[in-house]
Amino acid sequence: MSDSIDQRIMPGASEAGGKLPRIEISTYIFSQLISLHPVERTDSSLLPENLKPMPVGQKFQEFLLEHRWAVINQEGQLELVTAAKQAVKAIMAPETRVQLVLGSPKEMAITQLFSSGEYAEDSLVIYNFKPEVDVHMIYPGQSPSDVSDALLAQLLNGPHLEGLQFELNLEDRHLLTYLTILDLVYTRQLKARLEGQAFPVLNFTAKDVWARFSEIRMGEDLMWLSALVPYLFPYFPNAMYEKGLEEELKSLGEKGLITPVNGDLYQPSDFSLALSEGLLPMVSFGSCGITGPRNTGLHLGFLIGLDVNLVIKAEPSDEGNRVTLVGEDGVQLSRLLFEFGLPKA
Repeated sequence: MSDSIDQRIMPGASEAGGKLPRIEISTYIFSQLISLHPVERTDSSLLPENLKPMPVGQKFQEFLLEHRWAVINQEGQLELVTAAKQAVKAIMAPETRVQLVLGSPKEMAITQLFSSGEYAEDSLVIYNFKPEVDVHMIYPGQSPSDVSDALLAQLLNGPHLEGLQFELNLEDRHLLTYLTILDLVYTRQLKARLEGQAFPVLNFTAKDVWARFSEIRMGEDLMWLSALVPYLFPYFPNAMYEKGLEEELKSLGEKGLITPVNGDLYQPSDFSLALSEGLLPMVSFGSCGITGPRNTGLHLGFLIGLDVNLVIKAEPSDEGNRVTLVGEDGVQLSRLLFEFGLPKA
C-alpha cells in the first residue's frame, strides 16, 4: 500500500517548460525553506505545528539553485522563484485542497494536492510528509488535467465500456447495511463456487448480515464494499449496530432492494443480485475530493467492477447526507472523469 501517488499513474509536472522539479527534504531543511518566504501557517495546513523558520545554510542554498527553486537577485540575495513561493504558500496556507485516492485489489495510493488560490492550471502542489523517515515531498506545477489523467488511467482499465445503468438514492443510515448485504451475496456465491454447488443459498436474516459485517471488520480487508466506501467517505456512518438491524432490513425491503421471503428471512432483489455480481470483485476504485476556500466543493467515489461502473456522491439533506449511487457506461464515466481536468473557480 502506497501513501503517495505512483508516478506511472500520475506523471505530474516535468522539468520541461520551466516547471520546477520535485524535491524531498527533511523537517530541518523545510524550516530553512519557509524562512525564504514567510507565510502564516493556517489550520488547513498539514505541516507539523512545531515547524519554525531557520537561517538557510550554504548547502541548501546550492541545492535550491541547482534545482531552479531559487535565484540570486540584484541585491545578491538568495530568493525563491515565483513558482517556489506559490508552492510554499500552498502548503502553509492552502485555499484549495484535493485528495485523490486510487486503488486496486493489489495496492492503494493517496495523494494530497494544495493550491494557494483556485483549482487552476499549474497551481496545484503535491505535498506528502512521511514522519517515520522525516521526509517532506513537494511536487509543484500540477494542474487539474493531471488529476483527470490519474483518474482516467486508474478507472478506465477493464472490460466495462457497457455496464449496468441505474440511479439509486439512499439515506446514508441505510447505506452500510445495503453494502454489507451486497458483500454477503457475493460471499455466498463465492463459497458455492468453491464448494461446487450449482445454486448458492442467498436467503439471509439480520443475524447473517451482522455476522458478515463483523467478519469483514475483524479481517480489516478494504476490498469489501462495507469497509471501502466508509473509508473513501469518512463522514458516512461507518458503524453498524445489531440492535435495530431488523428495522434496517424492513426499510430496504420497502425500497425494493431486498425481498421478504418468510418472517425475518430475506433474499436480494434482482437488481441487488445483478449489482453484487457486476461489481464484486472490484477491478479498481478511487475517489476525488476538491474543497475550495469556503470549505465547499465536490467529493465523488468510484468503484469499477466487471459489469458495473459505480459513481457515489453525497448530498446534504435535512436528515443528514443523502447518498446517490449511479451506474454509468464507459462513455458517461469518461466524460465525468474528463471534467475533473477543467479548471474552475
